[in-house]
Amino acid sequence: MKSKNGFTLIEVLVSMLILVIAVAGIFSVFTFTKRSTNIPGRQFQAMNLSRQQAEELRVAVQNYYYINNIGPLATGSYGPEPVNLGTLPGTRSYVVTNVDLDGDGIAESRKVTITVNWNEITP
Repeated sequence: MKSKNGFTLIEVLVSMLILVIAVAGIFSVFTFTKRSTNIPGRQFQAMNLSRQQAEELRVAVQNYYYINNIGPLATGSYGPEPVNLGTLPGTRSYVVTNVDLDGDGIAESRKVTITVNWNEITP
């Protein structure tokens, strides 16, 4: 009887195929994890950009006396202005609308909606 010393070509190819599939699976988990950890970071940066805009508007209202819808909080849409979220470009805009608090048809307050947009880069 002959003893077998080594592997056949088919055995080597099959084991290499299994190894490549396993490594590809592990690599895809790493890239998915990296991408999904970037998204909350960008959301945090967008929230900070919104807070910054809200603070700028608050200071403008405190420092500016306005009459008859003329001033830093005049109703309308403002922007978009370019902003950076880490390495991604984005835009920031805000909309000011009148709010009738007591239903008498007269706006006693204003609502400011701040929006930050960006496009995620998917590999």
